[in-house]
Amino acid sequence: MALTEEEAAKIVLIRSIEERDRNFFSDSLLLDAFAAAGNVPPGLGWVKARAQFLFDHLSSAYQSVIHLATLPTPLTLPVCLIALALGFATNLLGPAEKIHVVRNPVLLLVAWNLFVYLVLFLVFLAKPRKKTLTVSSSSNPAGAKQPTNNPQGPVAEAKINISRLAQFFMPGLWHFFHRVALSVGEKKKLADVVSRFSVNWYAVAAPLVVARWEVMLHLGALFLAAGAVAGMYFQGLFQGYQAIWSSTFITGESSVIAFVHALFGPSLLVSDLLGLGLAGEIDVTRLLSPQGDKAAAWIHLFAITVLLIIVIPRAVLAAWQWRNIERRRSDIALRLDPYYGE
Repeated sequence: MALTEEEAAKIVLIRSIEERDRNFFSDSLLLDAFAAAGNVPPGLGWVKARAQFLFDHLSSAYQSVIHLATLPTPLTLPVCLIALALGFATNLLGPAEKIHVVRNPVLLLVAWNLFVYLVLFLVFLAKPRKKTLTVSSSSNPAGAKQPTNNPQGPVAEAKINISRLAQFFMPGLWHFFHRVALSVGEKKKLADVVSRFSVNWYAVAAPLVVARWEVMLHLGALFLAAGAVAGMYFQGLFQGYQAIWSSTFITGESSVIAFVHALFGPSLLVSDLLGLGLAGEIDVTRLLSPQGDKAAAWIHLFAITVLLIIVIPRAVLAAWQWRNIERRRSDIALRLDPYYGE
């Protein structure tokens, strides 16, 4: 039996409360919860009905804890706007009138994103290809004990490490956006519940949470690059730039031409397809001279390179992870461990 994100979050919240304080719910309320779930067969459906009843009797402060499950989605738009403004304010071309066609912040930003893609690719290759077992109420009734071995190996250990980070990081974000006016003692109880909920939620829906963070990071990188390109053109409106080449080992004109075509090959190809003709506007002979080459064509090449290597791949990765989020939100498996048996 698969759960939706909201259903799973309510169950995990009730569990977190009971793990932190066994006397939080009164005996009469617990009896009413048993009665409310009395018509449901034992198993995950029964657990869901009981959790829903107890959740309905929580205060609004405790009910709002389930919003922690959707983080960092509420932060995505603000992060993107901040990244856009930061990228625009960053003077990638620098204050000097002469810019090196390779040793500049634009290509440093491109190199960083290429490194990120390499890391993501290596993580993808190292990811086990084992299917996740969905535990249903019929195959694993409430109270059934789980095997103590760890079949997922490094994956399970990684989830444990993420959960430890969540204990400190995620609750802080929750408190920042969901402050409540309570007594000191009640704040301590609520903070304990939030901390426990963050750990339990990662254990249940780690792929969903990680996908949300990846969407935010991909979109943040995309908007940072877009803002940087916009700022680069804005800076070029009010300052004259010349492109130069300086190197200790690559000094021959033929070598520089080969290096430039290797580095900007995709961008030059796109410029030809779009009819921009940037290959005819750049001049390596002037580039090697003390005065340098006119920077307009080179700035266009920088912009196309950022578009090809940062903007488009990041948009594709964000869309792919968003698709995963929509799929996983309605298909969350909950392992019925001894807690539910109790």
